[in-house]
Parts: sequence; structure tokens; C-alpha cells
Amino acid sequence: MIEYPELSAYEKALHKAVEEGRLDEVKQLVSEHYDLRAKLNSRNPDKSNSTLIHIAAKSGHVALCHYLMTVGSLPYLRNCEGFTPANLASDSGHHELAEFLKGAERNPPQMLEEFLPVFISEEIAVEESAA
Repeated sequence: MIEYPELSAYEKALHKAVEEGRLDEVKQLVSEHYDLRAKLNSRNPDKSNSTLIHIAAKSGHVALCHYLMTVGSLPYLRNCEGFTPANLASDSGHHELAEFLKGAERNPPQMLEEFLPVFISEEIAVEESAA
């Protein structure tokens, strides 16, 4: 895990959960610590200045990218190298995720309107199958 000494314990936990693709933990942290929502688009204090959605996209964490967008992550922000989350997903071989993120870059509200009902129904199905 990348070390971020400037971050609070909750922010460090959120970064670690995103890096490792642990969607349930990310959801729990964001719901329990509302102040973390304001920091979703904060730049990491590392040399890349990536946001959380950059990290998730690079690792191909599809559901996590979708969730981060529903709680306010902006898919069109560029890191210090000029890359968007879509660029990182594509460069890492996650082409379907890259296409989704490219669409979200062009029109974030429309993508969320189209995606959110599907996402919610998928989440309900997963929760019901786990019960």
C-alpha cells in the first residue's frame, strides 16, 4: 500500500480499501464518515495526484468505479500526468470500464441517470442472493 502520512486514519482506510477493491468497506466508510465524501476528488499526496476513481479504474474495479461516481467522484479529472480514470483503465487493459468512463467524462449526469437504476437493481440482487 502507498503511504499517505498527511491523511487521517479514515482517509487512509478509504484509500487502502479502494486500492484493494473492497467495495463493501468503501461503502461502509463513506456512509459512516460523511466528511469523506467531500474528499472523494481530493488529490492523493503522492507524485501522481490521482483521485480515488483513478486508483479504482487503473486496477479495473468496475463496481467500485460505478459506486464512487454515484457518491460524487468525477470521472473527467486528470492526474498530474494528464490521465483521466478512463485513460488508466484502458492502459491497464480494462477496456469495457474505460469505455464506460469515457462516456461518463462526456456527460456525467446522463451516464449516472442511465447507470444508477441498473446499479441499484444489481446491488439488490447481490444482497438477496447473500441472504
